[in-house]
Amino acid sequence: MKKRARYLLLLIGALMVMMLAAVSANAETVGIMKEIKAPTFAADKGAAQTKAVTPKITAVYNSTNGISVRLASQSGVDYYYIRRYCAGTTKYFQVEPGYSRYIDTDAQNNWGKAYSYQALAVDYYGYTSSWSNAVRLVRVNAPVFTNKKVTSANTIQLNWKTVSSNTSSFSGFQVEYARTQSDLEKETGTFKRATLGKNYRAYTIKGLAPSTKYYFRMRAYIVYYINGVKKIDFSYRTTIFNLTTLAKYSTYRALLIGNGNYPGSGNDLYGPPNDVTAMASTLSKYHYRCCKRTNQSRSQILNAITSGFCASAPNDVSLFYYSGHGASSG
Repeated sequence: MKKRARYLLLLIGALMVMMLAAVSANAETVGIMKEIKAPTFAADKGAAQTKAVTPKITAVYNSTNGISVRLASQSGVDYYYIRRYCAGTTKYFQVEPGYSRYIDTDAQNNWGKAYSYQALAVDYYGYTSSWSNAVRLVRVNAPVFTNKKVTSANTIQLNWKTVSSNTSSFSGFQVEYARTQSDLEKETGTFKRATLGKNYRAYTIKGLAPSTKYYFRMRAYIVYYINGVKKIDFSYRTTIFNLTTLAKYSTYRALLIGNGNYPGSGNDLYGPPNDVTAMASTLSKYHYRCCKRTNQSRSQILNAITSGFCASAPNDVSLFYYSGHGASSG
């Protein structure tokens, strides 16, 4: 029994080590690009042969705190140099291997500027590779949502502004949404994308299902050409959020009556008109179309009910609110 228990513990320990290794392998690690003085490289001197393998830049993209650079994994590297061109200025950075990506924080707030990156590897023997092909990116600012509003059972309205007033730093926007966060992140299943021009600051999404939660995010993009070849760069995406559409009703209506004036009675009320205003403010947040009336006679109230609700259709929601004195006769 003791032997069996010992083997079982060893097996559990081995499984835990394997699980931790798998988690570690999938974890995102980020290295910060640290600027250095311009070094001298064998690759630049026209050396007959360099022994280190030339690195490959697999991706360059906008992040919230700068520009991210990804390098393909390769063995035998002691460190990398990254060379950056921007607006006629060249800068050099030294980074250690083993990170998922490297962040150029120096580019964080330079919206609309174009950056070009190359990488060079130095192996454990001090040999350098040649420089990799250059990868270009424009620093694009992401939009910021100013309003997210459910307007009906089938529509949601989004409003946004830009971080930078420099309109040359973007060409338009993309609104992305899906019924599940997984579909949105993987861009599959119920995922949809709307591409909009640079002058848009609002967008109404139509044709949604009633009583359904949707997940949203957004990004800006810029279109430009290099030697006649079209290129599109994107900002980082906004944080994902969700909204739920209304139940399947066509229209929400509210008739709000506030009677405060009772001439000759000595029973005037100051509150009802204010009650109507407060109620309209609250109901409008829940998508009601409010009709406000004050100091109405009995016949005026009846006419308002008839005219206000006569257009109601099946599944509409109609609400009547009255504030004031009540009286009966006969």
